[in-house]
Amino acid sequence: MELNSPRTNPYSSLERAKDSLKDNGYTLHFTVYDQNTAKDSDGNKLNASDFVINYLIRLTENKVFLSNENKGKEPVILYGLSASNGSKGIIEEHKNEEGSEIVEAFLRNVDSENSIEEFYSA
Repeated sequence: MELNSPRTNPYSSLERAKDSLKDNGYTLHFTVYDQNTAKDSDGNKLNASDFVINYLIRLTENKVFLSNENKGKEPVILYGLSASNGSKGIIEEHKNEEGSEIVEAFLRNVDSENSIEEFYSA
């Protein structure tokens, strides 16, 4: 059994979605640096054109877990991506957080190479 941060709810829909993607081989976590570049958790630098979006999961999550304050819900999008080098991983976008515009710009560049852009709007 994995240890969880005390601020993480292992039963949340977000954590269950991550576990589902992990079970399908999406084990890396991609970090977006700018609208054209991301790195995987192994430190490999990849361009937006190297990616294909395979899964897109929209959720709403409580902003704070284990808190007496009611902070409401925030929209979260979980992307399952595969890269041209064979690596598979996720990008987690919290829509109301600082930096979400950079993630959206990066994903638009990914989509410019693929037809999935027709099926969703970031």
